[in-house]
Amino acid sequence: MAAPVTELYEIKAGTYTEWGGFAGMLTYDLPYYDQAFIELTIDGDRNTAEMQILGSELNPFEFLFFGSALTEGTVDGDSAIFRGTSFTPFFHEPGDLDYAIILNGDLLSLQGELTWEPPGFDIPSRFFHSDVEASLVPEPKTVILLACGIAIFMLRSGWRGRQSFLTKGG
Repeated sequence: MAAPVTELYEIKAGTYTEWGGFAGMLTYDLPYYDQAFIELTIDGDRNTAEMQILGSELNPFEFLFFGSALTEGTVDGDSAIFRGTSFTPFFHEPGDLDYAIILNGDLLSLQGELTWEPPGFDIPSRFFHSDVEASLVPEPKTVILLACGIAIFMLRSGWRGRQSFLTKGG
């Protein structure tokens, strides 16, 4: 039994749109500050997937009132489908979710939308990603620098730990 595999992809292109509410339709070219990465976890033994969109500082992006992670995706070959009903933790209202990921080597493609009936006309009712393309971020490496006879170890725990640190050794 293999452990689930989590990989990070950097968004290179695409659009994100919020529709409805006071603003009407807002469209953002990707990447942008709130949506710069996609974290994808695949459990090959169960053929399930989880996806989370992350900002440029690896902070979770949240669909308005719906949270950030898409869970219970099904894996079929090189694709993952997230389809079903999601509930807002704030309003406890259902939303219809339909997202698809296609993997092609180190590249990821994402399309999908989340729609719901908000409790007021001032709140967006549709959120969708179009033509999103992302590339795999390689694992960080450990770098050892020698300066004046002192070894400085720069360890980057990378995106999995979402932090980095510097230690000295002698």
